[in-house]
Amino acid sequence: MEMDRKKTIMITLLQGCMVVLVLGILAQLYHLQFVRRDHYWQKAKERQELKVKKFPTRGKILDRNNSELAATEMVPTIYVAPSRIPEWFKRTYAAEMAQDLARELGIDFDTVFAHLTQAKGDKVIKRRTDYDAVQRAIAIVDKYRMKKHEKTTETLPRNVIYVQEENKRIYPWEDLASHVIGFTELDDTGDNKGQAGVEGSYDSELRGKIGIDVVLRTATNVPLEAVEPEVLAATYGNTVVLTIDSTIQRATENALKKRVLESSADAGVAIVYAVKTGEVLSMASVPSFSLTDRAHAAPFAMRNRAITDAIEPGSVMKIFTYTSLLEEDKLRSFKEIIDCSGGRWTVAGRTVVDSHSMGAVPIVTAFAESSNVAAAKLAVTRLQPSRFYKHLVDFGFGEKTGIDLPGESPGFLRHVKEWTAQSIASLAYGYELQVTAIQVAAAAAAIANNGIYMKPHVVREVRNYRGEVVRQILPETVRRVCSPTTSRRMRELMEAVVTEGTGKSAQIPGYRVGGKTGTTIKLDPETKRYSKGNYIASFCGIAPLEDPEICIYVWIDNPRGGQYYGGQVSAPVFKEIAQTALKVLKIPPSSKEPPVKSIDVVLDGMRKPAVPVGYLEPAPEDEPVAPGCMPDLRGLTMREAHERLASLNLAFETQGSGVVVDQQPKPFETIDPREPVRLVFGSEEEYRNSRMTAASSAETPPREGVSTEGNPTPTPSVSIVRGKQHIMVPVTVGQTSRTLGIGKASVAANVPSPTPTPPETPSGEDPDVRVKRGPAPDVGKTVWKKVIKDSIDSSTPHTDTPPENSSGKEDPSGASRPQRERTPSQVPVKSLYDVLETSNRQPPQEREE
Repeated sequence: MEMDRKKTIMITLLQGCMVVLVLGILAQLYHLQFVRRDHYWQKAKERQELKVKKFPTRGKILDRNNSELAATEMVPTIYVAPSRIPEWFKRTYAAEMAQDLARELGIDFDTVFAHLTQAKGDKVIKRRTDYDAVQRAIAIVDKYRMKKHEKTTETLPRNVIYVQEENKRIYPWEDLASHVIGFTELDDTGDNKGQAGVEGSYDSELRGKIGIDVVLRTATNVPLEAVEPEVLAATYGNTVVLTIDSTIQRATENALKKRVLESSADAGVAIVYAVKTGEVLSMASVPSFSLTDRAHAAPFAMRNRAITDAIEPGSVMKIFTYTSLLEEDKLRSFKEIIDCSGGRWTVAGRTVVDSHSMGAVPIVTAFAESSNVAAAKLAVTRLQPSRFYKHLVDFGFGEKTGIDLPGESPGFLRHVKEWTAQSIASLAYGYELQVTAIQVAAAAAAIANNGIYMKPHVVREVRNYRGEVVRQILPETVRRVCSPTTSRRMRELMEAVVTEGTGKSAQIPGYRVGGKTGTTIKLDPETKRYSKGNYIASFCGIAPLEDPEICIYVWIDNPRGGQYYGGQVSAPVFKEIAQTALKVLKIPPSSKEPPVKSIDVVLDGMRKPAVPVGYLEPAPEDEPVAPGCMPDLRGLTMREAHERLASLNLAFETQGSGVVVDQQPKPFETIDPREPVRLVFGSEEEYRNSRMTAASSAETPPREGVSTEGNPTPTPSVSIVRGKQHIMVPVTVGQTSRTLGIGKASVAANVPSPTPTPPETPSGEDPDVRVKRGPAPDVGKTVWKKVIKDSIDSSTPHTDTPPENSSGKEDPSGASRPQRERTPSQVPVKSLYDVLETSNRQPPQEREE
């Protein structure tokens, strides 16, 4: 019995222990599952999940034809996480590892060592590098992961160094529209902080957002999942589409740079403005800078002078003076006679002077010949100051236009209450106020647009990463500045300037053009006096006159070399830019028939020698071709092809990237100016393959011993195409393809690059007479050379040399004086608005024009 009782007690005790144990386990499970659930759940997530940060991708900037002007490339940046490095490793191996990283990555040893041992938080070791450098850095980490702690066998974590991709801004065209595009600065995500131009004003649209997602990972921190599409989509910045046309922009920059260089000027500005929409088709400022080499750009070259520099406009201001007179019904007839007082007139103690003596002439003649006296007399005697001031304000002078670019200057216009007795006369021909180029272009375009002022803008629309338009900048009407009748009559006056007055060099064959020249005496910023010898030559014009589409304003600062009048210096720039713009925009000529019928020279029967397989010629750069024929662009880069076609006034469409592998029209085919050139780009390998294919299919010389009888070599000939007539003329050169090629090259070497612009007929010469007249005595040497020479002669622009005192010479001083030789100034040009206090200064007594 005693044994049974003891046995029962033992069993009871064991059962009690088991109950207590079970209860303890249950209590612990309860604690883990309910009390500490969140804590351990978070611990598990930290070991299973990885927080992935995606840096934003900055959006593209495109021109109006979707050509890339700015793009983004994601490049790796190497980071180090010092918090993950064990203390024993920092004491033992950090210096050695820092030395290896500094050597392999080309960075400073002290900086790397400090990041490995002393830094708090993750630090950048190498920014915006390449993946070869990343692999070298990883190899160094793997090398030191072999080092173990003596007691714990702890090793260096693999993720002590990691990579994060960030923005690197790419500008394919380098300096094209650099002042409009702007640039970026580095921030934590790369080149993603807009600082100027569209990059600055539309930074919030372009920059995108940092995306953070949590994904499953392996024990070695390798993600097992992709980032969610919604998170990734938020990182993409929007694409901004500009109103700029790359072809017109390139033509504008080339024409402006050429003129500034030729005249040894300090600076220049040109704007092409869409009259009916307020779109800026091109905006150029010289000196300029390359967006890919901004570190070496001078600060004054980075200023967008078209919106920052306010100048006294000179006689271009007469456009707005005469418009005000017409609006006030103070000019009934342009045939009305105005007495120009022999070119000198005194008002309020100050003498207004013309560049040449003029007596009583019709108002249209006074405007065409840019009489200062006439403008001042009409303003003083017929305009009330308050009404004149109202019109100037309506034109937008003295306030910002609101263009979507940063840094715009409002210019300067004193309130009418602050005007002196001389102010209205001075303002009438462009002094006592300062205006920016965009203000003048917008105001002149408003007059051309039947009096409707449109707000200027450089951005057309904003698209998301899917290409969907999320914001559209529509043309915005601001106000009416004049009536349609005044608009029409002002265009008549402006046309007289180009056909009969100081702006003859702005004439464009086939188009009616109107404009106004200006030659402003500059104020010396040091002496605060007007300096005779320092000028700003300007021209503002519109085309076509019967239905204006574009307004172009050009000014050249301080031209040297004897020519400084607006009609001599800036009007030819207007002509060159306008010819390209009219063709690119496909604006038909004003007349039904072009003024001069073109002569296309077509080469027939000239067979090229075969190129041996395995041999490729270098890409042609400036291979001479006949006028009106397509050059060979194959092998050129996108920029080289763009510049070549822009110099020929040709619009084009592109496909792919790399170098040109195919083109339409084909090399040496006749160009149709109405159709854009189509270029296909590909890799260098594709270009070589296409050249070898063409070489293998070309004519091969006959093999030795094989008779060529029955297959005579075609006689090379020239076809003169005029209308529907084709006149074939044999070419007297060697019989073989090789000698024929040499003959062609020797003749064509003197032929300029082709242009689709119809050739102008020299004054007094009938094109039919030119075609039909007999050959020169040396035609027996080569008919081909003679035909090309005639074609060159017919395509050379005819420049009317303006007679003294009547065409282009708007002498600011009004007196003849010898020209002084001056050396170009090395001092950066400053804006008049920045350096002058105009409220206390007087305009020059002797004026421009």
